[in-house]
Amino acid sequence: MPALGPLILPITLVFLAIGLLAVLTPRLFRAGTKRHQTQHSAEMACSVCQQTLVIAPADLRPISGAEVALVVRECRSAEGRPLAGYACPYCDAYHVFALDGARPAWLVANPFEPQARANMCIECRKPLKRPSWPRGQFDGQVDAAPGLEPKHGLECSRCASVCCVECCRFVTRGKTEDGSLLCPRCFRGPVEKFHHF
Repeated sequence: MPALGPLILPITLVFLAIGLLAVLTPRLFRAGTKRHQTQHSAEMACSVCQQTLVIAPADLRPISGAEVALVVRECRSAEGRPLAGYACPYCDAYHVFALDGARPAWLVANPFEPQARANMCIECRKPLKRPSWPRGQFDGQVDAAPGLEPKHGLECSRCASVCCVECCRFVTRGKTEDGSLLCPRCFRGPVEKFHHF
């Protein structure tokens, strides 16, 4: 019977190498998968609550035909593109993305719901800027607000829509004699109450 003494060291090294591979291979695979998901994820601030969202492709759910029609009604550039949705875990806003690029491309938020008070303009869908003055202080005197910016929000007293100053000014364009602003949704005015978060 041959002596096993000279073979013990190589056999031990082979078993150690196999054990090391068995331990490291799943970790390397998980790290590669995570890196792949991160490369194709979309990162954005929620247009409603402003929280940072990192959305992996696996988090997106396809939307139905009826939902697609509602998205296209709100966002014409969505027509004919593959679409999927994602619900914000902080405020339940529903974001719709186009999936025809390397990363999901954001299109619109809450296209299936009627107007609700949110921290974004219902007309242009852009996030609103938080007013720096106390609630009610410059209601009724919009142009007197210090540091007034186009993305400050205004609430319509007729239909309760929340729109930015820029959209209200665009729709008004000299249509009122007293310079008051009209609502881009119902075209009535005056719109003179600031939206506070």
